Amino acid sequence: MIVPSLFGSWLLKRSLYSCGESVSLASTARIRGAGYVSLGNRVSIGSGVRIVIPSSLRTGNHAVPKEVIRIGDDVDIMDMCGLYIIERSNGIHIPGGPMINIGDRVSLFQFIRITCAGEVSIGDDTALGSNSVIMDHNHAYQDIKRPVRDQGIDRIAPVRIGKGCWGGVNCVYLGGTTIGDGSVIGANSVVRGEFPAHSLIAGTPARLIKVYDPHRGKWVKA
Repeated sequence: MIVPSLFGSWLLKRSLYSCGESVSLASTARIRGAGYVSLGNRVSIGSGVRIVIPSSLRTGNHAVPKEVIRIGDDVDIMDMCGLYIIERSNGIHIPGGPMINIGDRVSLFQFIRITCAGEVSIGDDTALGSNSVIMDHNHAYQDIKRPVRDQGIDRIAPVRIGKGCWGGVNCVYLGGTTIGDGSVIGANSVVRGEFPAHSLIAGTPARLIKVYDPHRGKWVKA
């Protein structure tokens, strides 16, 4: 069922897994699988936003845990963003997952797309620039006798973005990425790998440009 976005209504609070106070959803936002989504206090969800848990993961032998998308307090998800839980082509989900976990005071700017088959987490006080993509999986391609689009996904690995980070516009965050707290990701970066706290990351593929040295009290070249 697609639940129409409503502000402060009994239907919204009844449909969601949990719903805090002062939640605002644009009239054109849609939530499919609302019973698997929790919203904190003072969450704002803009026009055209889509939050989707497919029906195949809500029923039957492959049903996922009840809370699949968790959105913290004071989160702003701006216009035309999408949060999608997906499954492998064979319908088997990751034990204990999938899960999208968005911390408190997070800002997702316009046209961000998150697709999750395992785990995506975004820490408190992080802001991610518009037109960015987060995906914790790759698309299978190995079978040359089948169209790539029909081969489903593989190589699932978590994407974990720390607290207090700033991501530029047009970034791509790939599976197997961990970004430490307080880091900056330059615009147009394609990010994969592990980066320490207080990193400056940029490039395609992204690399560590600078890191904060607490002993010297300043940012230094990596």
